[in-house]
Amino acid sequence: MDNEILIEKSWWQRYWKWVMTGGLAMIFAVALFSGTDNQLGNFAKAYADMPLFDKAIAEANANDRVEEVLGKLQPIDKMTIAEGNVNYTEDGKTVSSTITVKGEKAKAKMDIEANKREAGWEYTAINIRIKDPKEEIVILKKQ
Repeated sequence: MDNEILIEKSWWQRYWKWVMTGGLAMIFAVALFSGTDNQLGNFAKAYADMPLFDKAIAEANANDRVEEVLGKLQPIDKMTIAEGNVNYTEDGKTVSSTITVKGEKAKAKMDIEANKREAGWEYTAINIRIKDPKEEIVILKKQ
């Protein structure tokens, strides 16, 4: 009969990979949610409020210069909002957003500023920024 002594590994030696993975995941989650400055909530509001963007696209499509330079702008999808920038005030009554818009000829950035009213959004500014050639088309600007 063999008298072998079995040396059991300590708890740390057995589970250190799990502890490190879990710890790094927790640190990542805390950094993600504390560093977003409520951006996740802003994107959730923007996803739920597609008419804000659809009406701005319609306003831009009515502009002759936009039609000339970009062509007819395509409706946006939800991924466009995620790739853009959306900032709501804390009470959700004012929004400032920048999204990429694609036309038949080219693409550009659209800046939207609007105030929430009972009837819907009232736009205070809509601008189209074209990179090449560098140009800004003012669709709407209220003072």
